[in-house]
Amino acid sequence: GPSKATRAYQHRETDIIKILADNGFTIQRNEMTSTRFYFSRLLEATRTSE
Repeated sequence: GPSKATRAYQHRETDIIKILADNGFTIQRNEMTSTRFYFSRLLEATRTSE
């Protein structure tokens, strides 16, 4: 039957990074999390000082 797992929203990483940059953030850390059945990307963003 259909999966009971929570559905995750998927967005292109390049789009997310551009949106963050356009709003004054810089990526500090970019990590991948994965198991046999699951993967995700963690982006740590901090506000760019002016």
